[in-house]
Order: sequence, then structure tokens, then C-alpha cells
Amino acid sequence: MIGAILNIVQGIQITIKVIDYLVPDEYGRTQKIVETNPFVEGALDTVVNCYETHKNFNFNFENTLKNLQKLNKTAFTILSALQCENCMYLNVSFLDVFDRKNRNGEVTVAKNKVNTYFSINYIKVTNNVIIYGCNSDSERIKEIYRKIANEIYKSII
Repeated sequence: MIGAILNIVQGIQITIKVIDYLVPDEYGRTQKIVETNPFVEGALDTVVNCYETHKNFNFNFENTLKNLQKLNKTAFTILSALQCENCMYLNVSFLDVFDRKNRNGEVTVAKNKVNTYFSINYIKVTNNVIIYGCNSDSERIKEIYRKIANEIYKSII
């Protein structure tokens, strides 16, 4: 795990932590992520769907990050996390597996690697934790987003 702390000064000082994880490639080895900002400008604007919300009187971003590191599963991988004030953004990758018909009418299995984003927001005044994620037109992808959000929720409680 590589941690980087960046200080941005725009009238006030904000500390942003970008945490990278080792990601397994399709052959079972692990490859180091190229050290670039995984949160492409404008990508976080799509994190608009509320998937989970609950009260948590003992919420702590550091404990959440430790739990998320343990959470990396075969179903999805947390590529990186970005913490800003009372919010943590997650860059998540998963493999979308589905059936597709080819030109001959034969059904084949298709695999598509999908990168998406989630955010964990903590509202101190009400002790609410809210998990947001991206939207999709595909019901299959929406269901995968719901499952990932549920796993993130389980790591927080």
C-alpha cells in the first residue's frame, strides 16, 4: 500500500489522502498501480445515487479504511481511496460477466471490467453515514452497485 498526502491551499488548508492498493491482474499475480490520480476530473460528479444510510455513533474514517482494506474480494476490488474532510471517495473495479449472443445465435459468456466510484459521507451533527454510488442504465450493473454498496456498509458497521 502506498500512501500519499497532498496539501492544497485555497484560502484554507485541506489534507487529501490518496491510498493505492495492489490489484490482482487476470493471471493471479499482483501488479502495482501506476501512480496517477485515479479520480479523473468530472468522474466524481456521477456519484449521485444514495445506496445506504444509517446512524453510526462510533464512525471513524481510519477504522473504515482498515476494514475496507480487508474487504477486497474476488467480486470487486477497491483500487484507491481519497479522504476529504467528512467524505471518503472510493475507486472500485469489478468484472461484469454476462451472456451474449453472437452472429450465429450461439450464447457466449462476455466479461467486461468496470471501474466505478462510491463515496462515504459522514454528517457529524446527526451521526449519519451515507453511501453514494454511480448510476447505470443497465439493471444488471445497478444490482452489482447495490451489492458493492451493501458490502461497504457491512465494513462500516
